[in-house]
Amino acid sequence: MLDGLLLKPPPVVNTLQSTLEACLLSREAMRCTPKTMAHCCYTWQSFVRFLQEQGIDLPAAITPEDVRACLALL
Repeated sequence: MLDGLLLKPPPVVNTLQSTLEACLLSREAMRCTPKTMAHCCYTWQSFVRFLQEQGIDLPAAITPEDVRACLALL
């Protein structure tokens, strides 16, 4: 320890892509079928693409209105 100085790790910044990958990994861990995995991948990638087109790059920036706007386009 350096005279009471506590070293903190840098904050973790979750991007949409890293969050998507974490969601897919969680589904794999849940032992979802390949068909379910393909559906999740397609659906979530479409949502991420929509968000990026709206200029949204961070999960924390997603609003309920963003979700509704994406669903309305379906």
